[in-house]
Amino acid sequence: MPPSTDQLTFCISCGEKVHPYSYSATGYSDLNEYGKTSADFEGKTGVVTYRCTCSPRELLAPNHENTGTMCAGCGSFMNLFATHCGSCSRRLR
Repeated sequence: MPPSTDQLTFCISCGEKVHPYSYSATGYSDLNEYGKTSADFEGKTGVVTYRCTCSPRELLAPNHENTGTMCAGCGSFMNLFATHCGSCSRRLR
């Protein structure tokens, strides 16, 4: 079960602390299908992005739909494209 707060404070790409951000409210069911990338979802309704020093681009926040990885440290669910937990920064893979 995801944590009670919708606030995430760690980058899901590198695990560094970032400004608090929220889970996205939209599904990414076609992310990584048919050549789509995170950039294809930027600016769409319900999509949350955040900034981190690990990337020159805005990064896509995880959502509660289509989750694929549960963090062994805190129990948060993250999408398959996440390499770190946005709640506790633990490496997922």
